[in-house]
Amino acid sequence: MPLTRISSSAIAANSVGTSEITDGSVASVDLGSNLALSGTDSVTVPKGTTGQRGTGVDGKFRFNTTTNSFEGYSN
Repeated sequence: MPLTRISSSAIAANSVGTSEITDGSVASVDLGSNLALSGTDSVTVPKGTTGQRGTGVDGKFRFNTTTNSFEGYSN
């Protein structure tokens, strides 16, 4: 099935919910404000080896599978 792109101006506010989005179909999201997660479960953060580290930019957060620890970037 080919990918169909729809502009944001064609989507009414609050008209798309989780039932319309297939798990794993969203590759990335750019949020303009703080993200607030409700509930009691957990969230998955990016992970990878020391050699796979991306550019360290203030505020980024990931799990290092080489050191088995979380990394947060500051300065």
